[in-house]
Amino acid sequence: YFDRSNAYLLAGKVAEAMKGYDELEKKFGQSEDLSRARRRVTSGIKPGEENKPAELTVDDQNILLAESLYKKGDLQGALVLFKAVLETDDQPYRAWEQALNIQLLLKQSKDVIKTADAALSIYPNQAILYYFMASALQQDHQNDLALKNVKSALELDAENGVYLELYGDILFI
Repeated sequence: YFDRSNAYLLAGKVAEAMKGYDELEKKFGQSEDLSRARRRVTSGIKPGEENKPAELTVDDQNILLAESLYKKGDLQGALVLFKAVLETDDQPYRAWEQALNIQLLLKQSKDVIKTADAALSIYPNQAILYYFMASALQQDHQNDLALKNVKSALELDAENGVYLELYGDILFI
């Protein structure tokens, strides 16, 4: 799909390239490579030219800073920055996943439920988002909803041991 869409882009057929990227997202879900490919189309960069130095957006800078704070153990500071990124128009997937991870680590189950619900409305094909939702619902003693969400995660990624473990934990309760 990528090769076909890139070929369309090289041929100047932007609409066909974007259609190919849309098909790719429907089939496999959102990814960083797909986001980068779409940015290439909207910025006019041809495939293969993306390795040229580019200026970071404010969102990119905030994500990098937030990841640095996370690595240093400043979870609250990182969470504030990830939430700021999520308030912008782009709302990159990476920021959703990191914010949810931090909220779960901080045992903010009610916030995880709200954030995961918002993320799933944008990225419904990401198993990890259902996992975050299920974990938070389990922490909040909403086991029936937790079971439903972990089943959704397993439908998207049946081989994931972490999802299977959570499924077993919820059933055991």
